[in-house]
Amino acid sequence: MKDISYNELIEIAQEEGIVILKDVSSVFKKIVKEGDDFEEYSYSNSTRKKLRDLAKLVSNPEYKVFADSDVFHNLAIDFSKLNLYDCALSILERGLNEFPSSDLLADKILYASESGQYDLCEDAYERLNCLDKGSWGWRAYSFTIKYHLKKVKGMQKGEIRDRCKSAVYALAEEFIAYSRINPEDSADRAYFDMASLVKELGVIEDGKEAVTRESILRQGCKAIHPAPQCALSLSEMLIERGSYDEAITFLSQCKLDTNSPQPSVNPAYVFLLYAMAKTSKLIEETVDGDYSGKKSEVESIYRDFHTAVDSFEIEETYRNAAKRTINALEIQTGFKDTTSNLDGDEFV
Repeated sequence: MKDISYNELIEIAQEEGIVILKDVSSVFKKIVKEGDDFEEYSYSNSTRKKLRDLAKLVSNPEYKVFADSDVFHNLAIDFSKLNLYDCALSILERGLNEFPSSDLLADKILYASESGQYDLCEDAYERLNCLDKGSWGWRAYSFTIKYHLKKVKGMQKGEIRDRCKSAVYALAEEFIAYSRINPEDSADRAYFDMASLVKELGVIEDGKEAVTRESILRQGCKAIHPAPQCALSLSEMLIERGSYDEAITFLSQCKLDTNSPQPSVNPAYVFLLYAMAKTSKLIEETVDGDYSGKKSEVESIYRDFHTAVDSFEIEETYRNAAKRTINALEIQTGFKDTTSNLDGDEFV
């Protein structure tokens, strides 16, 4: 059977009263790939209008929707990536009518928070709290922590803020306890979220000992390997204090994550930071300025910069930083960068 088209999807829904969400997902990807193909802008024929029509189709209570909770979750992600948060939220609400799951409620908290619709966050959080905590997954913990952190940061100092701060720390502790049972999908996130709280709200006084952000990140790196989010944050701290060897070790953990289908960290940034840490280490160790025996090290750094720039989507700021550092290395070391990108071109 051939792929269904946008018009066919609409017509089937209108004639038969059914919507197959996998077909909606397929049409979504096709619309985004094709983009707008007209010389003069017309909203009625635009990609944005068609995508909104798809969301209305899914959320229309007159139509029977065939899907499982994962398809609702994935389709909402697709809409959110285009900042169509209202569409994502309407799709999630339809999904929650069929599957009142913790993951879909967590998604609702995330997208409502990112779009500033805090009344919807509170509604989803209340519904989430009505579920047994045993049904919560990592999204329920992590997205709720992020929302409450944002809420606490916006509060004035006082008793109410202190209570909310204690509550979000307690939730983060619960997440860490959950991660000890389910380390593969949650340990890195749990410790990273706790470290984020400490960064934004201050250190935790655990008896006489102050629990710092760095100590939490190190715990995360010990709890699971690799722990890319914890390792990347820890690497940034180590680079700032000039501990390049240790930073490079933790960035190696992050590099393992870049080979996964859905990396937890930005691969381009990981390789860029890795190359910069190696550059700083090389310069620090070569106080006499004699790089004559270090050609292989310099070439390795060039390759890491090219991996960052040529293998992944990268922000222009990062691209410029890579180019600037390569140019400086060429002058300092006397070794020209001859690394080619995938098209066989040198860095430009």
